[in-house]
Amino acid sequence: MTTEIKKRPLFYWGWVTLVIGIIVSAMSILLVNPPETEQTANALPWEAKINDVGQLEVLGLTLGKSTTRDAMALYGKEIQVTLFANNQNQPISVESFFEDMYIGYTLRGRLVLTLDLTDAQLNAMMDVGARVKITESGTREVSLSHDDSGRTLDIPIRVLTYIPYPRLDEKALKSRFGEPDFETTGDDGIKRWHYPSRKLIILFNDTEHKTLQFGE
Repeated sequence: MTTEIKKRPLFYWGWVTLVIGIIVSAMSILLVNPPETEQTANALPWEAKINDVGQLEVLGLTLGKSTTRDAMALYGKEIQVTLFANNQNQPISVESFFEDMYIGYTLRGRLVLTLDLTDAQLNAMMDVGARVKITESGTREVSLSHDDSGRTLDIPIRVLTYIPYPRLDEKALKSRFGEPDFETTGDDGIKRWHYPSRKLIILFNDTEHKTLQFGE
């Protein structure tokens, strides 16, 4: 007795291969890069508000309370922490950078957190800094010691700066934030929109990037 084996058409196996490939790809994404964000739906720049105790809540963080470690839980662990000093070697600030981050998987940008440190703390970190890089403007970028780098993760954030990608035009900004309370132009020639009720200043620079600075 002979057994008849029915051959499947070639396109059948093509579809089977495609479906298997899609399933494997989806599983690999879930296994290799699971969602780790703790963001909420209202963690958007235009949702910034002052809470009942006078603290600014923005992008899921509370200025004066939240830390770089809290920001890492929201936006990932790829950060750089740098101490900045002027051309007289006087420390100015310590800042944590997220060079490329996403808000709610929709908004992309750069996030800079200025930490709440005293002059004494800044000077102490400057004294034991690991490496100094001098920029074209004369500003010093100081790499912190290993111990100081670890400590900065738990220091409260004083100012939060967000640079959105792609560039936002004035119409888009006004549709989200409304008309500014007032506008100024500094000695540096940079135009600024001021929103005191949100503790927000929007800066316009020559490259057409808009910088949203919260907390000043």
